[in-house]
Formats: sequence, structure tokens, C-alpha cells
Amino acid sequence: MQIKQFLFEIKMNKFCRVFLVSGWLIVLTWVNAEAQRQAALPVIANFKIEEGSFEGSYLVLENLTSNQTQTIKGSSRFNLNLPYNGDYILSFNKPGYVTKKIQIDTHAPLQRIEQGFYPVNFDVYLFKQFEGVNIVVFNQPVARYHYSPMLDEIFYDTDYTKQIQSAIKAAEDELKKRKEEEKKNAVQAKKNAEQAKSDSLIQARAARKALADSVEATRKSAIAKAEEDRKAKLALEEETRRKAKIATEEEQQNKSRMKTEEEQRNRLRAKQEEEERRQQAANAKNEQDAKQKSLMAEQSEKRNLKPAIPVQGSEKQDALTTGQVSKHIVIEEIAEDSRNLIKATVSLPGKEVIYLKVIYRWGGVFYFKDRVSISETMFKQATGIK
Repeated sequence: MQIKQFLFEIKMNKFCRVFLVSGWLIVLTWVNAEAQRQAALPVIANFKIEEGSFEGSYLVLENLTSNQTQTIKGSSRFNLNLPYNGDYILSFNKPGYVTKKIQIDTHAPLQRIEQGFYPVNFDVYLFKQFEGVNIVVFNQPVARYHYSPMLDEIFYDTDYTKQIQSAIKAAEDELKKRKEEEKKNAVQAKKNAEQAKSDSLIQARAARKALADSVEATRKSAIAKAEEDRKAKLALEEETRRKAKIATEEEQQNKSRMKTEEEQRNRLRAKQEEEERRQQAANAKNEQDAKQKSLMAEQSEKRNLKPAIPVQGSEKQDALTTGQVSKHIVIEEIAEDSRNLIKATVSLPGKEVIYLKVIYRWGGVFYFKDRVSISETMFKQATGIK
């Protein structure tokens, strides 16, 4: 009996040792996975566009530490992981809308990085852009995030927010004011059109009633006069029929003219919408082709060239000379009373693209590609102009 008990205790001790070793392996595996997961700061950006879709929108992620950029197609939510000990600019863009930037600095103490941070979560809302509204404040980030020793977290810079909050609010209020003005003008135009249509219907009913009253009066007068006024009655009836015919013909002509005008407006509207769809499709295709060519050129360069130390100014030369498609750029500077223009004509095989940088006296700067609003980043990448 004692021998059996001794053998049982040996088996139990062996089982405990195996269990403890397995448990430590599981804990070490989890710690290693958690450390790898915390190698970058998680960022959640909720993206919204005023009265518009995400078509044509995009996010430009710029690493200020390594001078690298990445373009991401627009969506309602961006889930990003930003490596620590870096400084980043997130630019939210869409043609025809005000570009907004968020700056995130991921530098933090090593011991705190090993513990991990809560995700940085924020919302970005783009307003429509109106020419003449001073939006120069949006050339700088609307918010900054960095490590706060007091909070022991990566949090937004409250002092910076207070510093530019009044300027941002003034610009957004002006944009909202212009938007409300456009809405009021549209509502007033609709009311005017409805009032004009109502007046036309009232006048038509009055004309028909007046004609009917005239016929009735003529008929009663003819009956009263009887035979004595027979000839006069016939002449009056003939005149009445003539007027009725003219009124009917005029009404038909007016209806035909209004129908023709409406058809012309519909055709013009359909043509404009089709042209806009084609332009948007062409822009999207051009951007996709440019990205593909850039990726192919980068892959080819990595295969064929040895790593080189980047020197100042090389980025502009590479943007103009590398790749499979050659292009020629002619730059003109035009001075006007209220603004200065920098015109860059980019000649590509089979086509020519015109880029404009419009600088207003009051400080506003706008960028256009073939008269379509674009971001500063797109302008610099296409022309090489700083």
C-alpha cells in the first residue's frame, strides 16, 4: 500500500512540473505577441464629408522623420498603426473641399512604449471650399497629438488647440455662412419659379373665364335681339370663334415652347453630368496609373541600383526624371491686381496638363489641375514646385 502511494506521489509531481512549464510557455508567447502588437501606436480616424460621397477623397500620410509619404483611398474610417519615435502629418483631401491636417508625434519614453498606449481616436469633417473665403489657417494642422508626461498618454495638445481655435472657428463659420447663402438663393429661386408658374396658371384661367363670359354675353344678347340682330350675331360669333382659335393656338405654342425649353435644359444637364463623370473617371484613372508607374519604377530601381544616401534636392529631380514616361514642364509667373499666378504646363506624350497655384493678396492659396481644385501635395508632386 505504501509503495502504491509513493508511486502516485511521483506521478503527481511530474504532472505539476509539466503543467507549470506549459503555463510559462503560454505566458511568454502572449507577452511576445503583445510587445509586437505595441510596436506602433494605433490610430482610429473617422472621416466625414459634408453633403458628399468618399469618391475622389484620399488620405496622405507623411512621415516627417523619414520624409516618406503614403496615399490611402478615402473611406469612412481609417485604422492606422504609426511606428513609435516618429512625427507624422495626416492630410485629409477631396477636390472642391477644404483640406484638413492632423499632426501626431509618437515619441515617448521606452518604458512607457513597452507598456502600450490607448488608441488615438478623432473625427475629421471636410467642408466645401468657396473661392474668396480665407482658409489660410487650414494650411497648418487643426490638431496636434504628443506624449504628455502629466497624463502619461499620447494626447492632443490643448495649448495648441486654444491657440488656433478662434481662427479655425472663424474660417468654418465663414464657410457655413457661404453655404447657407447658397441654400437660401436656391430656395428663393425655386419659390420664384413656383410663383411664376402659379401666376401663369391664374392668368390662363382668367383668360378662359373671360372668354367664356364674353361668349355667354354674346349669346344672351343675340337671343334678346333675335331676328333683328341676326347678321350682327353671326358676325360677333365669327369674331368670337376667331379669338378662341387664336387663344388656343397661343396656348399650344406656349406649351410647346416650354416643353422644348425643358427638354433643352434636361439635355444640357445630362451632358454636364456625363462630362463630370468622365472627368472624375479620368482623374481616378490618371491617379491610379501614376501610382502604378511610381511603384514599378521604385521596384525597378530597388532591383538595379545600390542603396544611396539621399541628398538635399534629390526628391524634386527624381519626380521629374525617373519613370518610364518623360515630361516637359514650362513654368510661368503672372501678376494681377488681387492675386499672383504660378502656371506650370506639363507636356506628356499625347497630351498637355495645366497646373495653377493661385496666391491671393490676403494670404489665401489654392491649387488647380485643368481648373479642378486639388491639394498642395498633388500640385507639388506633379510640378516639382515647392
